[in-house]
Amino acid sequence: MYIHIGTETFKTKKSACDFVRTKINEIGCGDIEPSNFGIYTFFTSLLENHPESYEKIGTGIKYFRIQNAPMFGKQLMVVRQDDTDAIFSWKACCGVVHNDKHYVSMKCRDAIKFDMFNMKIDKQCESCGEPNNLHAHHDTVSFKTIVETFIEKYGMDACSKFIRNEQGIPCFTDDMKQNFISHHNAVCKMKVLCDICHKNFHSKSPTIK
Repeated sequence: MYIHIGTETFKTKKSACDFVRTKINEIGCGDIEPSNFGIYTFFTSLLENHPESYEKIGTGIKYFRIQNAPMFGKQLMVVRQDDTDAIFSWKACCGVVHNDKHYVSMKCRDAIKFDMFNMKIDKQCESCGEPNNLHAHHDTVSFKTIVETFIEKYGMDACSKFIRNEQGIPCFTDDMKQNFISHHNAVCKMKVLCDICHKNFHSKSPTIK
């Protein structure tokens, strides 16, 4: 099954995602106005592929915005003619459909993002002493395992009952958010690592500093 985005055609979801990701990173953060016809038309065609395109487009597209995502990478937003806005998944526009577990994992990351940010303030790498480009590293238990045990404890039905925040983004209820934070802190020891030490931990070919 081919994926069509405007004049572009892709044989696989992966090739479509790779193309869109590269384009977003090349453009960088900022607004995409109709006057930038080529790129604006591409993102219009991209959004039309979204499974909820009708709701996302609403009163009509005024312009698009590329902005930094809360955790990492970049995300796309459509600003409508009535000046309301909506974030939309460009991966969904490429035919990538995620299951409930994926969305629970995203909300789990969102629940602890401020704690992860704060633990790096005025710190240095616990492995080499580097003070820059720090990561909050799950040292004793992987984040994937933490999410899986959280789902086992509370059940998928309870974990996947999201509410929507003021921006319309699905998120945990306050009680479920606190449940995950407590579970996370109880089962895992965190460590601050610099970019190289963090990559080395996950690499089969560590970089020698």
